[in-house]
Amino acid sequence: MNTVREIRGPTIRLNSGSYFSFLHPEESDFTIEEIATSLAHICRYNGQVRIGRFYSVAQHSVHCHDFAPPSHQYTALMHDAPEFAVGDMVRPLKDLCPDFRAVEARVEAAVFDRFNVPPIDAVIKEIDNRMLLTEQRQIRQNSAAWAWCEGLEPFPFTIPVWTPERAYNEFMQRFALWQLSEAA
Repeated sequence: MNTVREIRGPTIRLNSGSYFSFLHPEESDFTIEEIATSLAHICRYNGQVRIGRFYSVAQHSVHCHDFAPPSHQYTALMHDAPEFAVGDMVRPLKDLCPDFRAVEARVEAAVFDRFNVPPIDAVIKEIDNRMLLTEQRQIRQNSAAWAWCEGLEPFPFTIPVWTPERAYNEFMQRFALWQLSEAA
């Protein structure tokens, strides 16, 4: 594998000093710590949350993990991991950007391959959409109905306020538990 070591085309520099290439994500050198750090600092909904409230992609991923059946917990934790590089583009805008979807799919393939993440299936999509409903009602105070959430109920819990540091730590703890279970 040729690791991306310099700016070559559309790239971003990661905290480690390595470069992530959007044209060659599979050749890019990135770590789970960089993924968790980025996700802990990306606010869901393009920042359109209540004033005084920060809700990160990492926290969302942790809650998805916690509501998933054991066989799907790791995938639930990692389902938004590609956003560490591509960001959390809101779904309505993403639907207008087929080129973005292509780049996102390639980044997802590289991340999922690197960390042995199973494909997103109907179980993960349902958990993600139920979290969306839960978040919309609590963090956005929005009860609008979307077709993709029809027939689903929000999760029965109150979403706590976490700092980016807490979201990072919770994400990394669950990742470490998965690593231990894989080693056993």
